[in-house]
Amino acid sequence: GINAEYMGMFGSKMLAGGLGTIVAAPFNYIRNMKYGHHQDNIPAPSSVKIMTDLTKTVQNKMATEGTRSGLSFLHMRWNLGWGTARVAVGMATGDLAYRKCKEWLI
Repeated sequence: GINAEYMGMFGSKMLAGGLGTIVAAPFNYIRNMKYGHHQDNIPAPSSVKIMTDLTKTVQNKMATEGTRSGLSFLHMRWNLGWGTARVAVGMATGDLAYRKCKEWLI
């Protein structure tokens, strides 16, 4: 079966998967903004411009509507939510499946 030691590590593996997804969020945002640019006569904005514009928008929202509003906006822009949790659980479950298969085969 599944030993207690590994189940104790399951949470840390979920945390690592979730943090990896969160760290990747700004890069995914930049990619989506570039791919979503459909004006042929105007080049897509640079990665620095995209992040600078996002930062200014978040800071403006924080200054005018409060910190929570700014962070909520960033949360929506980076698409963090149930998908992040799904990836975290999937990563930990995938690791568990890999370890069990390795035990059975070796």
